Amino acid sequence: AHYHGERHIRFTMMNVEMARLPRSHSTTPAQEFRGRFVPQARSGRAPHPPKVQKVWAQKINKKERRLAICSAIAASANKELIKYEKELPIIITDELQKIKKTSDLEAIVNTFGLSRGLLKAKKKKIRPGKGKMRGRKYRKRISLLFVIDKDYGIVNAATNLPGVDISSVQNLNVGVLAPGANAGRIVVWTESAIKKLDELFKV
Repeated sequence: AHYHGERHIRFTMMNVEMARLPRSHSTTPAQEFRGRFVPQARSGRAPHPPKVQKVWAQKINKKERRLAICSAIAASANKELIKYEKELPIIITDELQKIKKTSDLEAIVNTFGLSRGLLKAKKKKIRPGKGKMRGRKYRKRISLLFVIDKDYGIVNAATNLPGVDISSVQNLNVGVLAPGANAGRIVVWTESAIKKLDELFKV
């Protein structure tokens, strides 16, 4: 399909009462001079598509962001929000960062009585709407969050555990501490990560 306004083209639109659009030049009558490519034509391009250079990130005030992170951290140690019988917060030695096997990490989760969250995260639920056609058919549940100082293999060990996230204490944000704006996620801390909290959020 192309614009048929030039005289040297065999199927020209000169002196014909037609809109000057790129049109097909098929031999079948149904496809002859059918508009193509332009937004108002069938199967045409999008008129105002999303631009690659658009920045979708939203800015937030530094004090407001720090207050949100601190309140999400405080909510992770609140027994009214978290249904956990033992003491909160859950703090483990730095040897946790050196775990490289998923089975070893799962055994630690079971010793602290946190396997219930993993079982819930294994259940799949089909997403409603058109998201099923766009590569996200199943909704993913969220279970535990491990906050570490440095990674010595634990990130690879936790990839196969359902709903488990791992974040360094330097990269903590509200999105992982309170996913979906719901405060009260079970967080497992390492000793070095807890010590660094004083440096990062010192008033």
